[in-house]
Amino acid sequence: MVVKNEDLTPKDELFAFIGIIERAVKFVIKANCRLLFPCRKYAKKEILMGEEKQNKTGDFITDLAKSYEESIDDYRANVQKALQRVLLEITVTKVTGDCPYGHKEGEKYIVNDMNHDGMCGSLYQAIHPPITTLHYGGGLPWENDADFFKGICQEMRVQVEGKRFEQERSSFLKTIKDPRDMTGKGFPGLDEYRVYLEVIGVANKCEWGHREGQRFEVDPFNIGKVCGFLFWEIYHFINLLFSGGSLVWEADENIIHGCCPDVYNQVTYRLIRGKR
Repeated sequence: MVVKNEDLTPKDELFAFIGIIERAVKFVIKANCRLLFPCRKYAKKEILMGEEKQNKTGDFITDLAKSYEESIDDYRANVQKALQRVLLEITVTKVTGDCPYGHKEGEKYIVNDMNHDGMCGSLYQAIHPPITTLHYGGGLPWENDADFFKGICQEMRVQVEGKRFEQERSSFLKTIKDPRDMTGKGFPGLDEYRVYLEVIGVANKCEWGHREGQRFEVDPFNIGKVCGFLFWEIYHFINLLFSGGSLVWEADENIIHGCCPDVYNQVTYRLIRGKR
């Protein structure tokens, strides 16, 4: 049965509502404590049995926390080993006409889903899907050899072949090459604009090493110091900005916000366009 008191003022009703919220919060906190610390009841019993056992209980909680931290470190180390054990060798097999980036037949690059080894960004972006597939143990259904793939850049000039191999000893691969000047080569957007990538947050610890506050100049051809997986994510936005476009939901037509594909160590960023 619901009882209504017509004499309650709005102020009384507000205080009554606050009281309900306060009791609910206390209940939730108490319930969470029981879930998060199931050993509290056990610890209280141990206190009655002597100070020595109480200390052991405290040591158990400390050891449990330490073990958890060590297990996370071990997990991260195992992820790193798995990421770096498998690599791909990319060979440029044919170049039609003049490649504006300067690729030549016979060039070889050692890559994975993060490391581009100085390859043209537009070529790397075009072959990143098969690189990722082979890097994590998959294969392409149309290739007879699961360790092999063929690809071509988006300008249809540079053809490549990729071959998967395993390192005898896992080591972190991060080869940074100097950017190439792509102005004055027939790309009006690159002659007019600059685009910068700013890292505005990292959820945990980026495997590539990105940190909050970093700033890099990027374009469709130069990946530079940016993680290859992140570049694959931002590539279409880079082209959008260099061609004078913008996203309708952004408050500033010269800025685009986004995040990398790694949902655990997620890097959030913004792309900023400015006049050259």
